[in-house]
Amino acid sequence: MSYAFQPGTIVKARGRLWRVDTATATTLTGTRLDSPEAPPHTFFLPLEGSAITLESMDYPPRKAGDATLHDLFLRATRLTMMHGTAPLASLQRSRVIPTNYQLVPVMMALDMPRVRLLVADDVGLGKTIETGLITVELLARKQIERVLVLTPANLRAQWQEAFAHFFHLDAEILSTPNLRRLGRKLPPGANPWAHFPFVIASIDYAKQDSVKNLILAQDWDLVIIDEAHGVAATVTGARGGGRKDRYDFASELARQVDHLILATATPHNGYTTSFASLLRMLDEREVQGRITAPLGLVGGELDEPHIYRERAKRHVVQRRREDVMAWFEREDKKSPFPKRDSKEVFIEPSKPEREVYVAFQAYQKFVFGEVGAENVHVLAKWMMMHFLRRATSSPRALKESLRNRIGRLEERLEPSPLDPNDPNDAPIKSALLDLGGDDHLPEEEADSKLDRLSILDRAHLRAEIGFLEEVLKAVERWRPGSDTKLKKLRELLRDPGHLGANPRTILFTRYVDTLTYLKDELSKEDNLAIFTVDGSLSEAARLEHLSAFQNSAQNSAQNTGTGTTESRAILIATDSISEGLNLQFAANQLVHYELPWNPNRLEQRNGRVDRFGQPKPEVRIRTLINNRSFDLVVFQRLIQKAQKIRDEYGFVPSYFSDERHVESLFTDLIDEKLVQHTFQQPNMFDPQGDTIDDADRAEADKIRDESFYGQAAFNLPDVEARLQETQDTIGSPAEVEQLVVDALRLLDWRVTPQGERVYQIVRASGEPIEGVADNLGTVTFDPDVALRDPRHQQLDVAHPLVTKLLRLIKQRSYLGASSARTAVSVRVLPDGTSAHAVFHVRARFRVGDEGDGAQLIEGLIPVAIDLEKEVMVARDTAQRLIQAPKPEQDRKFSDAMTQQLIDFAHEVSGLDAQIEAAVEAEAERLREERRGLKARLLDAYPNEAGWLRGIDNVTPATHDVLALTVIVPAR
Repeated sequence: MSYAFQPGTIVKARGRLWRVDTATATTLTGTRLDSPEAPPHTFFLPLEGSAITLESMDYPPRKAGDATLHDLFLRATRLTMMHGTAPLASLQRSRVIPTNYQLVPVMMALDMPRVRLLVADDVGLGKTIETGLITVELLARKQIERVLVLTPANLRAQWQEAFAHFFHLDAEILSTPNLRRLGRKLPPGANPWAHFPFVIASIDYAKQDSVKNLILAQDWDLVIIDEAHGVAATVTGARGGGRKDRYDFASELARQVDHLILATATPHNGYTTSFASLLRMLDEREVQGRITAPLGLVGGELDEPHIYRERAKRHVVQRRREDVMAWFEREDKKSPFPKRDSKEVFIEPSKPEREVYVAFQAYQKFVFGEVGAENVHVLAKWMMMHFLRRATSSPRALKESLRNRIGRLEERLEPSPLDPNDPNDAPIKSALLDLGGDDHLPEEEADSKLDRLSILDRAHLRAEIGFLEEVLKAVERWRPGSDTKLKKLRELLRDPGHLGANPRTILFTRYVDTLTYLKDELSKEDNLAIFTVDGSLSEAARLEHLSAFQNSAQNSAQNTGTGTTESRAILIATDSISEGLNLQFAANQLVHYELPWNPNRLEQRNGRVDRFGQPKPEVRIRTLINNRSFDLVVFQRLIQKAQKIRDEYGFVPSYFSDERHVESLFTDLIDEKLVQHTFQQPNMFDPQGDTIDDADRAEADKIRDESFYGQAAFNLPDVEARLQETQDTIGSPAEVEQLVVDALRLLDWRVTPQGERVYQIVRASGEPIEGVADNLGTVTFDPDVALRDPRHQQLDVAHPLVTKLLRLIKQRSYLGASSARTAVSVRVLPDGTSAHAVFHVRARFRVGDEGDGAQLIEGLIPVAIDLEKEVMVARDTAQRLIQAPKPEQDRKFSDAMTQQLIDFAHEVSGLDAQIEAAVEAEAERLREERRGLKARLLDAYPNEAGWLRGIDNVTPATHDVLALTVIVPAR
């Protein structure tokens, strides 16, 4: 039996109407007309074909329906269609504020036959948001279905939260422990790598032989590699660079996928070979087992590459903060970034603190005198550095570590064979040095592991315990009253010249123990509310704490007998919020309670408040540094030097965060005199250690000259024009707001305004919505409002409530007796408007050559007929008619008059021909638009002709007259 179902046709199956997306001899894939956002369904024709019938949707009935339902149905249809011409379809499907400069990568991606893009914006400019917008854009256009994100392990949860919170995408993290958990939920025999449409995995897990073959066997539509500098080709002797096994795996995967995004703030490590290897991943594509280079971005051999800059720049978006500022200034726009007031505060330890260091010297002398094996000797040094870092943080952090270690030793466990140079144990050292990029342990877990290490044999354990107990006694005498850093923090919080001028402050600390210590001590302050966030909190709890902090300390002056008092608030957080969270509306000042040993970590923290959209003109940042600690050498030889390079070049070379470079700073310190050198000679370091030497300058020059800094394919007016065109095509947030409010009230839900663009939504006696809570609390449709006050849930087209509401509206419009109530309406417009009939035609078009998998796009065409002349008017006139506001005085019609108007509309001479002409005119408009796009793309990508074949071949598939609006003048 043969079946003839063409893409775009309408069929009836299982009691519902479906749009045919694809059809073969044995299968049909369709999308429900009443729920187009639902996943497509595939029918097996030999089994169900006889029950599937072709359908043609008749004209709307000759009976007036409910004007409100009619209007809701048309608005819901517009918001859920596969628009073929909307410039930026992603904006209605995300909670992201459409920041102009962050839309440039999306626009670049849409101007490619297939997306091959290096997103290399500076730290804090929003690479995750930019990459997510591209992903949602491709999903909205039905160009992709399956996405794989590869990232360092410590960023997996951040990507999962960003996808869920900003883009409503449920991604699964696949790892060894997660696979065990998910295995109980999957169907028997199901492959998790094939089962989930959105997958996140760590690059170091994915590259394993047992895993990578499973990944490479899948058909991924889009692959995103975050921190992509970690998969660059290794260069012998380089200060940075990736590992060969990562590079080999990433290259093989890149050759298999159509769409590839590499994201990194530091793509160039100073070596052309390494940088070019990333561009080569964008370039190479495997076709029928043969590697081709259709884009021509890189030539030459792997170790002697040549970058074709004019071609490559189309695939790289790389901007520093100063580039974005210049971008705005060229259009005479105000700088979007605040000024930064950043100062280091140096602290001299108190007498009790120095006594702790003296006790440490005795312990260190014992350990280093007893240890003989070189590998254990190195481990002992790292352990000692771990103790000293915690001592630099707070007495409680050190006390807890000492107690943990004493307890471990008392258990008399077998010595651990750990070697810090073993790849399995390198995470301990990486966490200690604030490094990132590999499969690292969480910092608190790594610290705990160091606490438990056994570096001596059992015969010496009791002696070691004795020395540790002496150190612990010294720490017990180091009370908060003699904690000079805590005292300095209090002074800064009260001093208007530092942090006392504003009510809210964010304080970062490395350790949860220090977080608890600060919470306990600062709680004794008057008028200071304390909030805390650490990695143990769930996403919901974390957002709740952040929201409470953001809405506290609102400068409310209280009249007292002695004057006015002002409440203050402080958020104490670990690095669990140092990436991915925008806190510019929560505070404009920040304290680093200890100095991070990685310039990127420091800048990531600063970027929480010093970023686009900060409402205050200035941010204040204070960094506390113990004058006799490792922090001093890190500051002088790493942080200060990195800042000098950033000030001069606008970027920090990636090797400043590389393990070998950071570790080299401590080569002369990690020896038998470690404690003595660190704590008894505060001026031991070269005061010129922060200067940019010739090697640093030569490397920075090379990076600058070979990079694409400042490159932007679009100017600000381009972006603003596309934003406006998008809203004109698919609707603005204000239109979504009005539709949702109207629909909920129609269902008898209580929607109460709570301020500008904020509502409280509660189901009182109204109709329940499946899967939606009866009390949604306060919501907003404005992403800027939600960002300023996280208590308000943001609603957009992709939010579960909105999607279910749109589905409910459309189901009632297509199914049952209620469908007749939505189809026809009579509207009254101001005087001067002659009577018109506007037929709302949903037209489907096939784009592409037959046999190449033609793409389907849709459009809602208003076909307006002048009822007196019985001729179609121009489309812009039709648009003005349906968008015109209603008059204040509504005109009343008798039932007979209403019916007569509807009959006139249906009996227009040549109505079928006029509607078909409107559909063909829309097809020609699309052809013309795509001919121009094809010419531009062929000019830019002459080797991509195969990918562009048929994009201007637009043919009408089917069309339906969804609704009729009869428009008559008010008088």
